[in-house]
Amino acid sequence: MRLFVALDIDEEIRNRIQEFTEQIRGLAPYTRWLAPGSLHITLKFIGEKPEAFVQ
Repeated sequence: MRLFVALDIDEEIRNRIQEFTEQIRGLAPYTRWLAPGSLHITLKFIGEKPEAFVQ
């Protein structure tokens, strides 16, 4: 399980990011684009931890 501390992004900003990425998608055909609902700002990546660590 990947653990991190993150900030959520406002829906209006997510929509703007989605509009922008739709325009540039063709410039990076081998890029794995994320769904707008998955976007966040990572403050600290903790790393891979076993699920038992979280419980």
